[in-house]
Amino acid sequence: MRRAALLGLLLLAPAAWLSSAWAQPQPELRAQLVPRHQSQLSGEVAGRIAQLPRREGDLFEAGDVLVEFDCAGHRARLQRAAALRDRAQAQAQSALRLDRSGANSRLDVAIAQAEAAAAEAEVVAARVPVERCVIAAPFAGRVVQLHAARHQFTAEGAPLIEILDHRELEVELLVPSRWLAWLRPGGGFTVRLDETGREHPVRVERLGARIDPVSQTVKLFGRIEGQERDLLPGMSGIALIMPPAGG
Repeated sequence: MRRAALLGLLLLAPAAWLSSAWAQPQPELRAQLVPRHQSQLSGEVAGRIAQLPRREGDLFEAGDVLVEFDCAGHRARLQRAAALRDRAQAQAQSALRLDRSGANSRLDVAIAQAEAAAAEAEVVAARVPVERCVIAAPFAGRVVQLHAARHQFTAEGAPLIEILDHRELEVELLVPSRWLAWLRPGGGFTVRLDETGREHPVRVERLGARIDPVSQTVKLFGRIEGQERDLLPGMSGIALIMPPAGG
């Protein structure tokens, strides 16, 4: 009888241990702050850099000039194309007036108008590199790294400057995929950052689109609630997430 009771206790022990383990808080998970907007800007024209007004760490606003090329040659070609367009348009108007007075043919008018349209297309094509001579900031933020220097000649497509938006940060971490049974956007948790030593409230914004089959984890993205001006991308810490009972 005593042996049967002892055997029953041994069989029940793993189940009881598992129940108490699930009731305990889950292991702390590492989280990091990542910028919502970041970009490495490249040159769309080849040329010499005339202006590179920002240095690493500098702030800028959306629309500020980050890189400007010496585009005297491109501007000269644009001016020439504009002059040829004006001449072609004047010739087309003259051909049309002569046609109305019976001193010209419809064919001459059509040819003159086609030449004017072709000249206008040349202006549009010449304007493109001129507009690409200036690279403006697509959003407000800070300079992360410079990949070129003033007076340097760079090829088309060469990386020039890396930027990010330090004011729009997300909390990114990996959580067990089994948590998808209860984890939803809109839920809240806390992240304790190593650099600040403080705990910050976080709201879950979205979940990753794919589960890693090896680690059985999924990405979680959240936003720190409130204005936190002293936070920087790359800060990391512990995400404190408490699953519901039985989760």
